[in-house]
Amino acid sequence: MAALTLTMVFVIQHTQARHQRATQRKLDEILRAMPGTDNSLLTLEHASDEELRAAGHQHREIRQATLDDHSGPGAQRSEEDPAQRPP
Repeated sequence: MAALTLTMVFVIQHTQARHQRATQRKLDEILRAMPGTDNSLLTLEHASDEELRAAGHQHREIRQATLDDHSGPGAQRSEEDPAQRPP
């Protein structure tokens, strides 16, 4: 029974990894095809922790600026990062 469980875990992990790689390739292709996109995003999976944090911070600022520009008085801001909300 333990061997069967181990085999199933391996099969599931392999399938998930394969789907994840395929999805990543699709996203990379979308980024490459769109004019004006930041191509440095294509290599984020190989970035250092510091580079990932910097990219996350930059995109939170972009999201917030977009929300500020497009939200009217009293509008809900559902896109805010929960980690950035005041306590």
